[in-house]
Amino acid sequence: SDGAPAVVALDRAALAAALADLPRLAGQLRLVPGFVDGRLVGFRVHGLAAGGLVARLGLERGDLLESIAGYQLADSGDLWPLLEELRTASRVEVGVRRGGERQVLRYDIR
Repeated sequence: SDGAPAVVALDRAALAAALADLPRLAGQLRLVPGFVDGRLVGFRVHGLAAGGLVARLGLERGDLLESIAGYQLADSGDLWPLLEELRTASRVEVGVRRGGERQVLRYDIR
């Protein structure tokens, strides 16, 4: 690893608008359950829309989202309520497994 990754700045109003329309967001960021040895370990990025907020997140197709803001995503019920919590957060870290390596994506929400 070559040090801490850059922090991506996200606009709070844009994030709130995206979270207010979850069906549209789900169409732009398609996630499928990710399993290891038959156990749910997170959500794999299956599809990403070009442009807009989703493109700014720095996710790549095939990324495995393992944690958001310290919460493990091993239970499918964790995902959407957690997105609601992002409405009020000012800094969020997302744990991702990319190509077998764990990375942390950092976001500043202002």
